[in-house]
Amino acid sequence: VKVIHQVTTPEEAGGTAAEGADVIVALGTEGGGHVGVTMSTMALVPQTVDVVKPVPVLAAGGIADGRGLAAAIMLGAQGVLMGTRFLATIEAHGRGHSKDVLLNSLGSQTLASKFYDDVMGNQWPGSVVRAVRNPILEEWARRPDEWVKVADEVRPGLQSAITNGDFVLAGESVGLIHEILPAGEVVKRIMEEAAALLG
Repeated sequence: VKVIHQVTTPEEAGGTAAEGADVIVALGTEGGGHVGVTMSTMALVPQTVDVVKPVPVLAAGGIADGRGLAAAIMLGAQGVLMGTRFLATIEAHGRGHSKDVLLNSLGSQTLASKFYDDVMGNQWPGSVVRAVRNPILEEWARRPDEWVKVADEVRPGLQSAITNGDFVLAGESVGLIHEILPAGEVVKRIMEEAAALLG
């Protein structure tokens, strides 16, 4: 069994490699869903590569096309791990109109906060959740001290928004997604673009 472990700091990467992980995923705060709060992908990846050599590193966070793959390889990663891009594929089981949200959002329209975890009652120390901005996030973003207190009241509305596709976890790379494609075609295009850029 191969162990692939995701980290958000070089220190965490070093400790994980020392414990015997086979592959390290260096996830920058640009990613979607649960992400760290400390470092961006561009700074995290090469530092992780340097700390864990010769353990292979995959870059994650803010990557959705061949340019991102080529950049990750230039930073010393052996590949990438992408989430947001594959939410906008034919095979992904989107909720409601979540794929429309992905196609019509920019990276600047995402927000990373503890709102989701606080309302849902999740314990995920040291991380925040990045999602596309929506009315619920906008309403509660300025009142973090109230999240835990009103969790029971707000939770049904949040769960409904998730079901309807109005609350979509996505990274800053969402602004690079312009069409819904089969996953295989996404991989093919990314590989071709990266190969052309890397020469």
